[in-house]
Amino acid sequence: MTENRMLVFLGSPRSKGNTETMLSHFLSNYPGEYHIVDAYSAQIKACIDCRYCWKNNGCSLRDDMDLVYEELSHCNHLLIATPIYFAQPTAPLMAIFSRLQTYFASYRFRHEGSQLPYKKAGVLLTGGGSGGKKQTLRTIDMVLEHVNAFRVGEASSLKTDDIPASQDRKALEQIDLLLQQMQSPYFMESDHLGFSTWKPVDFSKAMELWGNPQVTKWIHKDGVMSRQEILDRFETEQKNQRDHQIQYWPVYLKANHEFIGCCGLRPYPSSPGTLEMGAHFLPSAWGHGYAKEASEQVMEYCRRRRLAKSLFAGHHPQNFNSGKVLGKLGFLYMGDEYYPPTGLMHPSYLYRWRKED
Repeated sequence: MTENRMLVFLGSPRSKGNTETMLSHFLSNYPGEYHIVDAYSAQIKACIDCRYCWKNNGCSLRDDMDLVYEELSHCNHLLIATPIYFAQPTAPLMAIFSRLQTYFASYRFRHEGSQLPYKKAGVLLTGGGSGGKKQTLRTIDMVLEHVNAFRVGEASSLKTDDIPASQDRKALEQIDLLLQQMQSPYFMESDHLGFSTWKPVDFSKAMELWGNPQVTKWIHKDGVMSRQEILDRFETEQKNQRDHQIQYWPVYLKANHEFIGCCGLRPYPSSPGTLEMGAHFLPSAWGHGYAKEASEQVMEYCRRRRLAKSLFAGHHPQNFNSGKVLGKLGFLYMGDEYYPPTGLMHPSYLYRWRKED
């Protein structure tokens, strides 16, 4: 996968219209290669529900979608640019999206892991009126989930019947911000924090975090972790990312890129459909609300990608602040559960999403 390579889905029927105006502004400042799939000129049929992909990788239809599949396997950025029609992307674009069914089938029916590298995604929307944006984004987010992409931002120019996109200063500023978000070193961001993934070169950061007794007194029976235990934990996090696309992700302050800890998810085998959420922060990051902010972002990531139906979390019985944070996040106390690494009964909590979420 190259440093910057982007696949663009263009859903506008109008050449040099409002959507293309916004797209041109974005592409003129994008530092990398890109390939545009024009939904109105591409020779791509809609899914015919033949169910070939239930048992096989790919699709039974042979058309321009083969090029899309190839680009999806190599790009690290995804951009969707479309007018809003009846609170949805345009029909030809939705037809293309229907052919992404093979990625849904990969885990729903073929029981395989993700076939695609992780991607940052952006969205450009236009509309003659002011409605439909929220539902359109919900649909696009569902599409992005299936291609291992996460929407980091969007730019929209609405009421273009009155003010064309070329004169919409706010929309153009949003595009500039979206460019920054897609080029950020972090795959996920909150107001103050950036999330990365553990890489082999990050072992010194793992040592800094899990080698700090003020951190490990809450998670280890001896109060300290040996170098081998830290290495084992470090390798487990990387394995979880490879196998499940989740881990306790390293967290940085966006203001100065200072490493402050980790927050994320891991498998929770005792309860199907549930993942465990946790956070470990260096003492210098305590008392600033970062644990709550990071956890909220992880929960939103999990919700938007539909990774689990519920989240489990626990804490050391004397770590009362963690219990307060979990309460603020909406977790409900379920009782105490034995936690082997400390040899203690830990207060344990569960969070369930509402059906409307």
